[in-house]
Amino acid sequence: QGHVADDDVRQVRRRERMTRWLLIFLKYPTPGKVKTRLAKTLGARAACEAYRTCVETTLDRVAGLHRETQLWVDPPDAMARTRRWLGRRWAYRPQRGRGLGARLRHATSRAFTEGAHRVVVIGTDSPWISEREIKQAFAALQEHDLVIGPSRDGGYYLIGLASPTPCLFEG
Repeated sequence: QGHVADDDVRQVRRRERMTRWLLIFLKYPTPGKVKTRLAKTLGARAACEAYRTCVETTLDRVAGLHRETQLWVDPPDAMARTRRWLGRRWAYRPQRGRGLGARLRHATSRAFTEGAHRVVVIGTDSPWISEREIKQAFAALQEHDLVIGPSRDGGYYLIGLASPTPCLFEG
């Protein structure tokens, strides 16, 4: 009887992973196109390397969630280059829309349309983020419609949704 319960728990956990999606927004690291404010001090190449390190560190820290993760790539024509850089382990999607709000609206809407029940979005500017924090966000979405990981600058490093909320990304 204990084996049946264990199997049931594993099935619930598997379904849980399939219906929760982690969307990671990233840019292909091109000098002069990433970390442009930092580049004013460090130079475009050094800033690009810093960004590359942030992406790789973020992905290393959330690697245990790779089955429920999609990497949303900008620019869309860098999909193949990004796959060569980061490997085939990840699912890749092109970012669509003018401006971050439109791209977030598009990605989250697609996730829900394609079967997600909970969606968490992060970028690659917070390489300290952990699987534990992301799992906490997913858990909070069981009881809340919206979860935000606030940044000191007034923005956020994580946003989680329990249902499509396109108006959230307007303005």
